[in-house]
Amino acid sequence: MFKKSYYPMLFVALILGCSDGGETPPPTGGGNEPSLSISDIQVAEGNTAIFTVNLSETATGNVLFSHSTQTGTASSADFTASSGNDTIMTGMSSTTISVVTTQDTLGEQSETFSLILSSLDFVFTGNDSIAVCTIMDDDQPVSTVSYTTDVKPILDSVGCGVIGCHGNGTGSGLTFTPTHSSITSAMTTLGDKIIVPFSASNSPVYIMVSPTFYGLSRMPKFQDTLSTTQQNLIRDWINEGALDN
Repeated sequence: MFKKSYYPMLFVALILGCSDGGETPPPTGGGNEPSLSISDIQVAEGNTAIFTVNLSETATGNVLFSHSTQTGTASSADFTASSGNDTIMTGMSSTTISVVTTQDTLGEQSETFSLILSSLDFVFTGNDSIAVCTIMDDDQPVSTVSYTTDVKPILDSVGCGVIGCHGNGTGSGLTFTPTHSSITSAMTTLGDKIIVPFSASNSPVYIMVSPTFYGLSRMPKFQDTLSTTQQNLIRDWINEGALDN
């Protein structure tokens, strides 16, 4: 249970050495024990993330706790790490913690980091002590490769949707015709997306046509290997976000 260590009467009892058989005296005021909580937030890249820490009732004395940040998909380059001691002042029921995020010019997916609360006087339950901040990217990727002009003609030329491996055929479990929506939603037999935007190295559709793949499933089957230029176009299109352009 939470100890109301910020209640003045409890401090007086401790100073005077009052006790009940050596046990901590019960908190004054009655009712449910107070609790601290914090919620997830979103922030635009480059702005300050402001977390609000809430106390379940108005503090009758200063409430002390600590915080620290933890990286997630966002690294230390995406925000300024923060840690320290915090206080909800007497008569208040909340306070805020600010974390600065970093502005860059990279086109990337949204990234996350966490703020974690800790306290000797409050036992947190569930995820009340952890809040996730999602940093929303505000940069549009610079596109040098067009799906319509550069990538789709490659898929059309090798007949991905009609040669019996994909599309109307049976086979590997990838079911698509070379439209943007179908190829970006296609899955492998293991249930993974064949395209991971911004990451060609993790995209099966590129891995299986890349110059370093020598497995039995090299694509396109029954045909010549794609040229280096074609491989690079697919790679760059994925790394630029696999845009429908």
